[in-house]
Amino acid sequence: MLSNAKKATVVTAKDPKKAKRTEPLAGVAELAALEHLQESVAAMIAMKKTEVLDAGLDIQINRGMNKKGRPDTLYVEDNGDGSFKGTGNVQVKRRSSASAVTEEQADILNEHGIPYQASVHTETYVVNAKYADDKDLFARIDKALSRVQGIPEDFFEIIEEDSKPIVTDESMDAVFRLGDKKLIKELLPLVSTSLVSGLSVTDNDAAIKSIEASIMAKIFKRVRVAAGSKKAA
Repeated sequence: MLSNAKKATVVTAKDPKKAKRTEPLAGVAELAALEHLQESVAAMIAMKKTEVLDAGLDIQINRGMNKKGRPDTLYVEDNGDGSFKGTGNVQVKRRSSASAVTEEQADILNEHGIPYQASVHTETYVVNAKYADDKDLFARIDKALSRVQGIPEDFFEIIEEDSKPIVTDESMDAVFRLGDKKLIKELLPLVSTSLVSGLSVTDNDAAIKSIEASIMAKIFKRVRVAAGSKKAA
């Protein structure tokens, strides 16, 4: 009996109080479409940048292996479809001293004999650097200011001495001297950052015309796919 029961569709009435009230506003549709388009363009740029950086980094690793040290900036160009030229550069830069080597990373560097050093920050007050190390002067100033009403107790700040491991130029050179391309590629992110920069074209109009057919078609395809996915959801 239950197997023969007919399926019934239950329609739940929407609460009119919870319904969004909208007002017409010219330009919203175009703005929303452009923003959606911008997201697709940004995604394509990110993919292309990764593709170019991977290829450029491969060249830089070969150059570094031949030099047995840090490769110089790689200046690159591409003639595109022949109507314009795109130029830029690929850099492998030493990891910033503001980025400390973690304990796990230090173990990996030690395993492969890659040197690094400790960066020491001495105790100092955050004031004019010219007087930063004159503690006698600060003592006199502190004593004088203590007599002045309204001066907060935490007016001065002290940066405590600390030590943290950082990579050096020698760290990068040592990685390239390993001679194993696969290993170098694995260790480079620990001692360096890689980037594509200085991008420019020789003819803006020709560049735009060149990408209109091929690139824009890909962009609109991504937009349509994304829109279809949202509808399905």
